[in-house]
Amino acid sequence: IVVPATMASVYTIIVYMLSVFDSVRPYMPLEGREYGDVKNATLMEVILDYQSQRNKFMQLLYHWIQDTLVFNLGVVRCGWEQQMNYQRVIEEPSAFEIQMALERGLMPPQARKVRKWVTSYEGNVLKVIDPYCFYPDPRVPVCDHNDGEFEGYVFKESLTNIRKKADQGIYFNTDFIDSSPKSIFSAPDKDNVTGLRDKINDNLNYPGVSGMFPGNRDIPQMPELAEVEVDLIPSDEKWQLPNPETGEIEENPQKWIFTVVNGSVIIRAQPFDNDHQRFSGI
Repeated sequence: IVVPATMASVYTIIVYMLSVFDSVRPYMPLEGREYGDVKNATLMEVILDYQSQRNKFMQLLYHWIQDTLVFNLGVVRCGWEQQMNYQRVIEEPSAFEIQMALERGLMPPQARKVRKWVTSYEGNVLKVIDPYCFYPDPRVPVCDHNDGEFEGYVFKESLTNIRKKADQGIYFNTDFIDSSPKSIFSAPDKDNVTGLRDKINDNLNYPGVSGMFPGNRDIPQMPELAEVEVDLIPSDEKWQLPNPETGEIEENPQKWIFTVVNGSVIIRAQPFDNDHQRFSGI
């Protein structure tokens, strides 16, 4: 068996790095700067450890390190999500129900299990981004990507998840999305390719499903989202963007986020209201 030296080196480094991170609990130990920060640091450790487990931190770290070693660029996107689903919860009887039962000489109702649509998780969500689907501002070094004017990502998401986010008020226009697109950004149409990056990789960001195997071109694909975060001034003549909540066109510089599905339907255009006011790529 012949093992390429490069491959052996890459996976040796990955194993070492994973062993370093996995040997510590919690994954991200914190220390307070001052005496009064010790308790806060301990509580933050618990939150980060919980979010790391929810995000399958070791699996994510594996892909991140692998991309860094193979492509010289590893990209992780950090976002905030509210995940909703049906769960069985214990519902206590109301005071009115208890009072009515007692007035009728009946036994007070007991707590019961009911199936409800609830928030199962709300917090940070980490996702590894394909380096070929990451579009930072080319006018600044990648290490200083937050100094750029924009940052873009291309990724796939199921129509069900898109509609869930529409119910949360994140997306709109979801009724206009093609439920079974067969031609997406990564389709192998070289005649319409204008970007140098797409010409180099034959316009195949997803070769396994986009065109390497001819039979896959007719398989309905998941919607492909192009999402860009832009640092802009809403009152500029080229933008003129009113705040969706207030209706006012603000003059202060701020970040906005735009999302386009399958290159044709805009489903998001709103201020990017993270308090840190940085791009979500790491």
